[in-house]
Amino acid sequence: MLPVLIDLGRFDDALRQSAELQGLAESTGDEFDLVEILAMRVLVLAYRGRASDALKHVQPSLKAAQRTGRAAVISEVIGTLALVSADSGLRDDAAVLLEEIEATAQLAQTPEYAFHAPMVVRVALSIGRVVLAEELMRHLVPRDPCAEHASIAASAALAEARGNLSSASDSYAEAADRWERFGVVPEQAFALLGQGRCLVGLSRPTEAVRVLQRAREIFERLKAAPALAETDALLQRATALIS
Repeated sequence: MLPVLIDLGRFDDALRQSAELQGLAESTGDEFDLVEILAMRVLVLAYRGRASDALKHVQPSLKAAQRTGRAAVISEVIGTLALVSADSGLRDDAAVLLEEIEATAQLAQTPEYAFHAPMVVRVALSIGRVVLAEELMRHLVPRDPCAEHASIAASAALAEARGNLSSASDSYAEAADRWERFGVVPEQAFALLGQGRCLVGLSRPTEAVRVLQRAREIFERLKAAPALAETDALLQRATALIS
């Protein structure tokens, strides 16, 4: 339920439900459920710029995820913790976590990885680890629609990192359309943000403003403060170029 709420952009509902489910998992001693519940809560907090609130969950969640030994749990939980670490300025910690994901056996055979792959690729790129981002993407096998969408989104991010802005813009546009039709609201917004960023870099400000305004509407609704701030800064740049 929690991943679905997050995909639908219902962050407030996800936080409420995670608090209730956390209490239930703690009362029954179900560590497997507890670590996934905490990961979903931490993901929403991180997207909302509350990494400091999420940090207290990092070590317990990390150790619990590692104890499960399951690739799906490791990619989900450790990917989220890498995001929190990167957002907190702990770049080396984030890199270590991402390297653990990349080294996880059977990751490519885990269908759940598709849901986290665009995020972990973005985190790797945000800390300047392009090669690591490429390695993380290699685990992504487009065996179903979600994995296909994730592959296009991750490819767009890598193309942008390599400076291929025109190709990246087109791929981001395709990813945004796919995520919208698939109903994954946060990833749709991140794809629109990436497209807008590329369009600004390509000196196509009129197109950029239109795309970034769509991204802004979603991020504002999600209360995703860091992404909203980046979107607003790009909108200012694009508007200045038009003037």
